[in-house]
Amino acid sequence: MGIGIERLRGAFPPLGRASEKTGANEALPEVIPRTTEHRIHDFPLPPNVEASLERNERDILRLLVRAVRRTAELYALQESEDERANFYPQDASKAEVIQAGEDNPQIFSPYTIIKRTSEGNLEAVPMHEVYSHGLKQLDIPRLLREAANVAGRGRKRDISFQAYLRAKAGSFETGDYEASDRIWLEREGEPKIDIVIGLYDTYTDRFLGVKYAWEAWVGVFDEKTTRDAQWFLDSFRNWWQQETGQEAPKVRMRVDHTRMLGGQAALYDWTGNSLPCQQEWRQKYGSKFTIFRPRFETDFRDKRLPAFRSLIDSSRRMGVSDSLVKTVSLRKHVGHESSHALGVASDLESRLQEFAAPIKELYCDLLALKGYFAIPGISMRERELAFATFFADGVIEYANFHNEGKREEYYVAHSTSLKFCLKKGSIKVEDGRLTWEDPRPVMNDIILLLDEEVQKIQIEGGVKEAQNFFAKYYDDNTYGQLRRGELPIPHFLRRRSRRKPPTKKQDVDTGTTPKFVEAI
Repeated sequence: MGIGIERLRGAFPPLGRASEKTGANEALPEVIPRTTEHRIHDFPLPPNVEASLERNERDILRLLVRAVRRTAELYALQESEDERANFYPQDASKAEVIQAGEDNPQIFSPYTIIKRTSEGNLEAVPMHEVYSHGLKQLDIPRLLREAANVAGRGRKRDISFQAYLRAKAGSFETGDYEASDRIWLEREGEPKIDIVIGLYDTYTDRFLGVKYAWEAWVGVFDEKTTRDAQWFLDSFRNWWQQETGQEAPKVRMRVDHTRMLGGQAALYDWTGNSLPCQQEWRQKYGSKFTIFRPRFETDFRDKRLPAFRSLIDSSRRMGVSDSLVKTVSLRKHVGHESSHALGVASDLESRLQEFAAPIKELYCDLLALKGYFAIPGISMRERELAFATFFADGVIEYANFHNEGKREEYYVAHSTSLKFCLKKGSIKVEDGRLTWEDPRPVMNDIILLLDEEVQKIQIEGGVKEAQNFFAKYYDDNTYGQLRRGELPIPHFLRRRSRRKPPTKKQDVDTGTTPKFVEAI
């Protein structure tokens, strides 16, 4: 167990009115007292992987697991039921924050917390200052430095990993996050044990979609599975270069025997993640995505495969083996994560605000499918399975959002894509399941039509264009017609949606329902 939220509250610079002496905030906003366990996912290592670790590697892993666990306590202090989370004053309006940002660009920095001064104005406070006392109490920098010392000893010492851990610990004290990420991205080869820890990804900021949150993971390198998946990554990047005429930024991948996920990474149930978030850093240093193997394996077995078997008509999945569905799911995931480094506009968050996350996820989904359809040597059957599993995955996101209020960006991306193809007529619903006569019209709708609209918005569109796009193609009940029950509207569409929620539950024969959606 960690140190505890209650003990940390007094250690943090506050988010209320400014102190006359220091100009800093005086007290953290109240956080609902609750356990941090829902922000931690703990996975046992396979026995053979555990046995392969030498003594110093076990020591490193033990220290880093403690750091990841404690990161969840920092995330608990950012998290809130309010869409502002604890990034902005609760009485601040969007118009007020945006106006303040015109005079002070640091208002929009992903690494600042917005506070209200004693004069009532909005100011930006760097997160490394806001969380400095809490980081020390949690001992996270010390744990990283201690692990770095161990990494530099022994016959298998890893000097690059040692430098990364020391730079990461220092970043929490100075706010220089780029230096540690550069070491992580530019090192030669993969370390046996790897950790990501810090402020990343904007999903918790449902207000403006620009602030990073605490997240972390640690795991042991799965060299064989990484090598097996590398062919698709290389083929995907080569296709993108030929398609665009641009040189693809360096993209590395790593499949991990994940030991622990903490903070935002645990809450969102990710099966993988691509970093860095900044497009300019991706251009300079490349990017790297990590697939969390235990999460992927469990997710596929308990959710994705049952969803595919349940939602896709039997005529379109006849003769398809479970192993092929798994291969397609992994390759599609590789394509999606690597797409975060390929052509995403650097000003996406500032232009699209709360619409940035669903547009970005939809862009990456479509680019992954587009590449899957074009890579030589892949059969038409496998290409068909790529979009079939994508649409089947949508019912998982339906359940995540409908039952738990999570992952709405992913749900909206799937729902919008399916609605688009249903409107075009390339996909039909028969007896509560998805079917099609020919895969080629579906692929055409995705490659030429939907992708074109999304590309235009993500490259040069604004809030109004994104709003009009979702008003046209997002439907509250796209997946609801396949499952029983009403569907809540995602927060960033709630105020703008002209569609009223259904007044009564759908009464559709859904056939066999996977266990994880039976409650819908």
